[in-house]
Amino acid sequence: MGILWASAHTSTDNISLDPNLYRLDPTALEFFQQQTGITEEDDLKHHILAVQAKPFAVVITSIDVH
Repeated sequence: MGILWASAHTSTDNISLDPNLYRLDPTALEFFQQQTGITEEDDLKHHILAVQAKPFAVVITSIDVH
């Protein structure tokens, strides 16, 4: 049985998110406003894009040693 290890670090070298693709229909807008408590649309957009970017900034490296 090998040992599996992972290290995580932030890197956005090869990843980019396009904020121009951000679109919420009225139902989604209402949902996110209720869930976050953020009612101002520009503030909500900034929050959603920031949260969305976090997983893209983490690179997981794993090695299975035999």
